[in-house]
Amino acid sequence: MNKRPSRYSDEIARATAEALYPQVKEYLEEQDCFDENEKEDVIQQVAHAIRYEDDGYKIVRELEHEGWDGEASLVDLFENRTYTKRDAEHEKAIAEWVKKEGIRPAKKVGDLVVTTHATPHAGTVVRVDERTASYVINSPAFGHKPPDLTKDFNEGRYFPWEEVLNGVLPPA
Repeated sequence: MNKRPSRYSDEIARATAEALYPQVKEYLEEQDCFDENEKEDVIQQVAHAIRYEDDGYKIVRELEHEGWDGEASLVDLFENRTYTKRDAEHEKAIAEWVKKEGIRPAKKVGDLVVTTHATPHAGTVVRVDERTASYVINSPAFGHKPPDLTKDFNEGRYFPWEEVLNGVLPPA
C-alpha cells in the first residue's frame, strides 16, 4: 500500500501553486509584469516558496530571492489563501488515495482507542471520516468533555487511521 499523501509534499505544493495561480496572475498583471510564457516558471517558484510554509510574509521573502517585489498586497494574497488552498488540495489527494488503495477505516464510533501520534492518548472514536480515512477521537487528555454517543456532535481531534490503535492505556 502506498503511503498517505503528505501535506507538505512536492505534489501538494505544486497543486496548491496551480490553485493559487489565477490570483498570482492577477497580481502580476496589476504590477504590469505578467508574461503568459512564464506561467510554468511562476508556478514552480510559488510551489518552491510554499513547500513548507503557509505564512505569507515568509513566502514572499522566499520569492524575493527569485526577483519578486515583496509588496504588502502579495503578502496578503499568500497569507489569506495558501493554507486553505493547501488544505483543499491535500484533502483531495487523500480522498483519491483512499479510493485508489481501497482503504476502509477499521474502527467505529464508540471504540476505545489509543492514538500513536507523539504522546499516546486513550480516547473514544466519536466520528469516522471515510473520505479521508480519519477518526475524530475524544480524549480527556485533550481537555474534552466525556462523549455522548447519542448526539451527532462531540468534541474531538482528527487522527489518521494509521495513528489509531485498539485498546486503552494501562494505568500510570
